[in-house]
Amino acid sequence: MLVSQHNDNWMMPPDSPTYPSLPPYYRDTLFQLVYYTASKDNVAPLLPKGLEPADDGMCCAFAIKVPFCSHWGAFNEVGIYPKVSHDGQKASF
Repeated sequence: MLVSQHNDNWMMPPDSPTYPSLPPYYRDTLFQLVYYTASKDNVAPLLPKGLEPADDGMCCAFAIKVPFCSHWGAFNEVGIYPKVSHDGQKASF
C-alpha cells in the first residue's frame, strides 16, 4: 500500500499523483444555496437509471466562487442536486 506522509488514509501513486495530498486550503470563498421545488417530470430526465425524483420535488441549486485554492487555483462552480430515492432510500444526487 502506498501512503502519503501527510495523511495515513491518503493513497496515491507516489510517482504520478492524481490529486495533491489533503487538505486543500481555500480563502475568501463564496457559497450560495437556493432551495426550490420542481416538477418530477422535469427532474426525471436529469437522473441516471435507478434514481427517482423525490415526491416533493425538492432541489438545490448552488454556486461557488473560489478566488484562491491551494490545490486547484481560482475557480467557479455551479450545479443542482435534486432530492431522489433509490431502492426506497432517500438521498441527494
